[in-house]
Amino acid sequence: MSRRRLMKTAEAAEYLTVTAAALRAWRLRGGGPPWIKLGGAVRYDEGVLNDWLDGQTTQTPPPLRGRR
Repeated sequence: MSRRRLMKTAEAAEYLTVTAAALRAWRLRGGGPPWIKLGGAVRYDEGVLNDWLDGQTTQTPPPLRGRR
């Protein structure tokens, strides 16, 4: 069995290149990456963060063609 890497909020924020405050705000609003609560501590699983990042990928839509 492989060991999961669990990160504190500050570590996860650095990993995602956002602030810890942004990560906390997402958590409180119900958005952002999934998190784990162990005792009273919030942790983020590195593998889950990677999956969440993959799901955030978007493509710019082609320009709309309209009348000029």
